[in-house]
Amino acid sequence: MIKRVFVLGLALVAMGLAGLAGLAGLAGCKPQDNIVASGTAADGKIALQRAGVKLKDGLDCKASENKDGTYSVDCTGSTTSGQPVKLTGRHVVGDSSEGREKPTFVAIVAGKQIFTRSCLLC
Repeated sequence: MIKRVFVLGLALVAMGLAGLAGLAGLAGCKPQDNIVASGTAADGKIALQRAGVKLKDGLDCKASENKDGTYSVDCTGSTTSGQPVKLTGRHVVGDSSEGREKPTFVAIVAGKQIFTRSCLLC
């Protein structure tokens, strides 16, 4: 009985370590990347809706920091009719974009450019 409990305990510890290893892989993203990505997904959805695009779900966005402190953002989704949606852009975090490339967002639905703008909700 003690041997079974010991073996079961080792199995649970191994499963826990495997789970932590999986989480460590997710930790490769910086928290700011996730904040920029989720903010762009929310604002992008509203901007696309204002442009007459009906999204099936929200946008799935990924962000990565550039050397100049801006963020490159790539988002994908689909319309309610199944057409592919792509939103790409450069996002500036903070008050000043001085010395950095200006923000630009481009939305494309089924290969057709819907808008290009420097601010999603302006």
